[in-house]
This record gives sequence, C-alpha cells and structure tokens, in this order.
Amino acid sequence: MKAKLIGYSPVGFTTPDGKLVEGMTISVGYSYEHTTGMREERFFVKKEIEIPQVKIGEDINIFFNQRGKVEAITKS
Repeated sequence: MKAKLIGYSPVGFTTPDGKLVEGMTISVGYSYEHTTGMREERFFVKKEIEIPQVKIGEDINIFFNQRGKVEAITKS
C-alpha cells in the first residue's frame, strides 16, 4: 500500500496476561476511489518492525501479512 505519512505516536501497554506491547501508531493518507482528496487511516506497528527515517508528508510503502497486520514499511 502506498501512502503519505501524516503523523505518528509511540504506544505502550500491558495486556491482561501481563505482556508488555510497545510500538508506534502511524497515521497515513492515501488515494481512494470514492473519496475526494485523501482517505486517512491509522495502523499499529510493532517495536520489532524497522521504520525508515521519513518526514511527515513523505510517501511510504506499507506491507501487510495475511491477517492484515503491518509486516514491513519502506520509504517510497
């Protein structure tokens, strides 16, 4: 998925079974068929996934696994 990075924020929480989950929530905008302008969406990115050095407004490629979770991000 090609998208434009429009924001990000660090995330950290503990699951009910005591496991610490850390990562980043990224907000992106992308072209969508029935939308004037861009559609916005947020995705959680696990700490283990390397996020390239990009600035707000730059294009990125987001890759998902079969369950729809972010698997990789590259600079576009």
